[in-house]
Amino acid sequence: MTVTNEPVRLAGGIFDRSLGHACAFFHSEEEKYRALLPFIQEGFERGDRVIHIADPERRAAHLRQLEEAGLNAASGQGCRSV
Repeated sequence: MTVTNEPVRLAGGIFDRSLGHACAFFHSEEEKYRALLPFIQEGFERGDRVIHIADPERRAAHLRQLEEAGLNAASGQGCRSV
């Protein structure tokens, strides 16, 4: 795995890597994806590994949102239900 010191953008700001995690609350699904899709896209472009924890009832909708944003989320990404 390659480690980079490039800044990470999240919700219009720079994410401080020393914090190690982020937590956010949203008023709607639309607001959530508006804030997170650019962050997710940037991670895929950089080759970062990600884990998305989603309600099993929302999994298909989540993957559809990623696909509609141009992300090939299911292909080769190890997507699976637990």
